[in-house]
Amino acid sequence: IVDRAFDSGEDVTDDFDNYELYTTIDGDARLEADYSFGSVRFEYETNGTWSFEDSKENLSLDFENDDADEKYQILKLTEDEMHLREIGGDLELQLETK
Repeated sequence: IVDRAFDSGEDVTDDFDNYELYTTIDGDARLEADYSFGSVRFEYETNGTWSFEDSKENLSLDFENDDADEKYQILKLTEDEMHLREIGGDLELQLETK
């Protein structure tokens, strides 16, 4: 679940109220998303995979819905938290376990 979200330093957390990323230790991922990003609205559920890249400094998400595919720089990763920054963008997500 997205605890906080920032775009170019602006708090956009409210835009991500219905954004949930599920991951398993085996590399499976599921994304349930209903959120706005600027004037564009995204709504989908999709399955896929996740993997570490660049010596575990980055996280790659590859979904059946290619619109949801993304690569993030890992800013913080613990059992309870994951902080990510979109590679090539200004979006930063702070996720907490549910």
